[in-house]
Amino acid sequence: DNVVKRIKATGFSNLVKLEALPTGHLIEYFANHQKLVVVDELKDQSERISTKGDLHTVLNQLKQFQTAIALPLLVKNNVIGVLLIGEKLSGDIFSRQDLDVLELIGNQTALSIEKAQFYEEDKLKSEFISIASHELLTPTAAIEGYLSMALDKKMTQTASQHLQYIQRAYDSSRRLADLVKDLLSISRIESGRIKIVSVPLDVVAILDQAVGELQATAKAKDLNLAFIKPTNI
Repeated sequence: DNVVKRIKATGFSNLVKLEALPTGHLIEYFANHQKLVVVDELKDQSERISTKGDLHTVLNQLKQFQTAIALPLLVKNNVIGVLLIGEKLSGDIFSRQDLDVLELIGNQTALSIEKAQFYEEDKLKSEFISIASHELLTPTAAIEGYLSMALDKKMTQTASQHLQYIQRAYDSSRRLADLVKDLLSISRIESGRIKIVSVPLDVVAILDQAVGELQATAKAKDLNLAFIKPTNI
């Protein structure tokens, strides 16, 4: 899909002048014709063919943008942007050398954008892994804590306490399994095979579970940890 994400204007006071629909004729044209376009040459081409159609619309848009040269930005044969260049201030025409330089600039610009995208993706991955790793520690510590209390022969415990510790450890192991599944889903998220759907959650239940997982750690450090549930919900 061709999507216009950002517009950079130099010499335009109003960005609205540069608006182009992601599915419009201009973007689709460069997706199909992945090469530099000299607008005057495109005009001559449109006059030589009987069916103008989309090409006429493309020319109108390029005229609206005051374009002399249009250059698609390509990454692995995919159009990620379009560089629009106006007439020279001197009024001179663009030479073959000028066009070669512009194509080189277009290639370097596309490469820079691709590198920036990789950097953003790597940064997001690092942040995700950091958060996920921190989240994994909580249920892991809870499992270890509750099982150690259940196995501690020095502690005077009733059967119900044993059952409570084991239940807490089991609940934490389930949450740990869910977190691991989330980590394994990274590749599917990146390939677009997972659709994220927002659903309402019971925040009180989530907080109650989190506090319960930390109870073993708190008790080992002789700390009292309690969650006072709100009464006005």
